[in-house]
Amino acid sequence: MELGGAGIAPVEVGLQNFQAEVLEKSQSVPVVAEFYAEGAEPSVAMSALLKQVLPRYEGKLQWARIDVQRNPQIVQQLGVRGLPTLKIIHQGQLAGNLEGPQTEESLAATLDPLFLSPLEQIKTHLESLIAEGDLASAIDTLKQMIQQEPNNTALFVELADLMIQAEDLNSAAEILAGLAADTPGRAKPDQRLVIAQRVLELPSQTELEAQISGAQTSEDRMTARLSLAFRLAANQELESALDQLLENLREDRLWQDEISRHTMLGFFDLFDKGHPTPSAYRRKLFTLMH
Repeated sequence: MELGGAGIAPVEVGLQNFQAEVLEKSQSVPVVAEFYAEGAEPSVAMSALLKQVLPRYEGKLQWARIDVQRNPQIVQQLGVRGLPTLKIIHQGQLAGNLEGPQTEESLAATLDPLFLSPLEQIKTHLESLIAEGDLASAIDTLKQMIQQEPNNTALFVELADLMIQAEDLNSAAEILAGLAADTPGRAKPDQRLVIAQRVLELPSQTELEAQISGAQTSEDRMTARLSLAFRLAANQELESALDQLLENLREDRLWQDEISRHTMLGFFDLFDKGHPTPSAYRRKLFTLMH
């Protein structure tokens, strides 16, 4: 079977060249060691995947193929338990181990970190911590990044946003105060800080809902709805918050100098760029206002 893609081809490895083609080569580039058996269906599928994916790493790694039937000593030495198996060797050490069928995504997830700069590795780690909700560790990681890039305002914007989520409002306010008003991305933490400060003085969601249902006047009902919108936004229930503001607009568009509309526009800043929700609610707002 002809293997390899544009600019990258596998090297057949056995006992005689294992030292040179795997261990020594791994000192300069990662080595992807593919363990296979000729004609075995899992091996054929893995080889096809490698042929598709590895060319994107041209010049950055070595592709080594090791026939398990001809090289039982290497199989035993590297702890290969079945097929298909990939061992990633980097600087003489095992840097990755993939057993069983793989996808393009799982293979890339193992290989990509090997080619990241130290700063890029920190950024990847940061994204993982945020996704896990470990804000304290994410903040510490972001501070490390700022030490390496002290003039990167985007990092300060992200730090302010994380501190608000961690309820360190004073530190967040200090960071934002030191940034220019037109700093890209600061609208999101600015709005999140306004919400966080506002809810410090608000009753619970249950109390606000009771105030709405028991309100004797339109003024009381709309005031409670506006407060509930802030409470919901603070809890990341953004669509529910926007729905409360729409209800206020249906009742009185001009109430308190159109505060419900202005608040809704501010809440749109909480969404990531390209998120469909702001567009959907802009259409609802346009329909209601016209």
